[in-house]
Formats: sequence, C-alpha cells, structure tokens
Amino acid sequence: MPRTLILLRHAKAEHPMTIDDRQRSLADRGVREAAEAGDWLREHAPKVDKVLCSPAARTRQTLETAEILAPAEFPSTLYMGGEDDYLEQVKETDAEVQTLLIIGHEPTVSGTAIALAADKESDLAREIRHGYPTSGITVLTFHGEWDALRWNSANITAFHAPH
Repeated sequence: MPRTLILLRHAKAEHPMTIDDRQRSLADRGVREAAEAGDWLREHAPKVDKVLCSPAARTRQTLETAEILAPAEFPSTLYMGGEDDYLEQVKETDAEVQTLLIIGHEPTVSGTAIALAADKESDLAREIRHGYPTSGITVLTFHGEWDALRWNSANITAFHAPH
C-alpha cells in the first residue's frame, strides 16, 4: 500500500514589524485560505493519520483553522529547518501512519516537494517551482516504509493552490 506525504505551506500571515516572526498570526485572508485548504484535503486526499507542524503561531493557526483532526506534533526543526530536516522528521514517523501531513514554511516546503519528486520535469513539479503560494498543498506518494524514503523517490500526485 502506498504511503502519502502531504506538504502544506501555512496560510497568509500578517506582517507586523513589532512582533517576533514566530508569533505572527494569520491575516483575514489566511483564515479563509486555511479553511479552504482543510476542505480541499478532506475532499481530495486520504485521511490524515498524523500531523507534523512547525511551532510558529501561523502554522498552528493553519492547522486549527483547517480542522485537520489527527494527532499533531510540533518539532522545532520545522520552523527554520531545511529540506534535510523535513526528511529526517518524515523518516521518524511510526510505521502505522499511512498519511502524514507537514505544515511548514517556504522555501523548505517547495524544496522538499521537488527534492522528493522522482520526475522533476512533470507538469506538477514545474508548477511547484513556478511559485508556491500560502496554503499551497503538494500530495506525494511512495511505496515503502517512512524510514526508507529518499530524495527522488516519490510521485507528485496533486498540487493545489488556493483561489
């Protein structure tokens, strides 16, 4: 049975100059985007078994507003980490999890999607490289255990950008 990894960039955040970046909350547009992302996931993706979410306020609010009802963890490496950090988090996922959702930040979300893609010249890969908007979603599938996932080994099966 294939496993599914879903990568979600957080929804649109406010840009106040007086607040620490980790504390930035969602803008009104972001609240709408996050709700739409949750609706899209429920309609087009397998049921999420586990969530790995950056501990930043905007990612936590994205998760809450999207109403993804799965156990969640908030590893600090998803805040400022790179693609290798995201892959390491995936590899530590329990074997019983079939669908894993990561809610994170750019440029790491799109970089991870492209690095995992077996076909980097597919239409979906090109679309991801063209721009990864807030609340953008990539769905990837692969066969095997989480700890065996490698770069260039997954198939991008969907990419959704909010309207």
